[in-house]
Amino acid sequence: MIERVRLRLLSKLGYEELVNNLELWSMGVLEYWGSDQDHNSITPTPNPRGADMDYFEPKTLSEALALLAQYGDNAKVIAGGTDVLVDIKYKEEPTCLINIKRIPELNTIRENDGGVRIGPLVTIREIETSPLVRERLPVLWDAARQFASLQIRNTATIGGNICRASPSGETLAPLLVLEASGKLAFADGEKSQPFTSMFHGPGKTALGARGLLTEIDVPYPAPSSRGVYLKQAVRGAMDIAMVGV
Repeated sequence: MIERVRLRLLSKLGYEELVNNLELWSMGVLEYWGSDQDHNSITPTPNPRGADMDYFEPKTLSEALALLAQYGDNAKVIAGGTDVLVDIKYKEEPTCLINIKRIPELNTIRENDGGVRIGPLVTIREIETSPLVRERLPVLWDAARQFASLQIRNTATIGGNICRASPSGETLAPLLVLEASGKLAFADGEKSQPFTSMFHGPGKTALGARGLLTEIDVPYPAPSSRGVYLKQAVRGAMDIAMVGV
């Protein structure tokens, strides 16, 4: 049984305090508000501003998928938190936060039969500093090194950048060019999804509200191919892309 923790957002904290620590209540981002082991009896409902949130840290993929099946649209998955926590502070407060950072098999970079397999919890900084990625997937490495600031790259995950499905997402163009695909897991099974059909619009993906991205498979480009990522932003650095190609 996963412990259910009740949390309340403390609304006057700054951006850096929100994104720097995933032990949310230990830094005061969220206030501990009691716990309840019997979370299976909960009926999820939309959350009004300032209401309590349920917070879970599943240790396995099956636990996370069961929570998503239960909470659906009322849940938010969190890993790096560089986007989700800002949304919570300024836009919406979900009924439930599901922190998947404790699931160990989602945080690897390894060769896999003619390509590289990347876990969704791999940080952008780990992409940037991976010799394998730099040598074999240089266009993805090029995008990672231009991603926001070093502080954000140390926290943000490639899975979060993909699942955010933002037109400004730095890793999306390279992954599309490289013909990458993802493994999508649901409570009733899993499937492989080419990234060419992964995105259904800004903020919308084939995952819906009940799926998790568990693997990113990137085939090696042809030996004679070359690529570069070009980013147009208002500032020269530490900014989101207006255009990324």
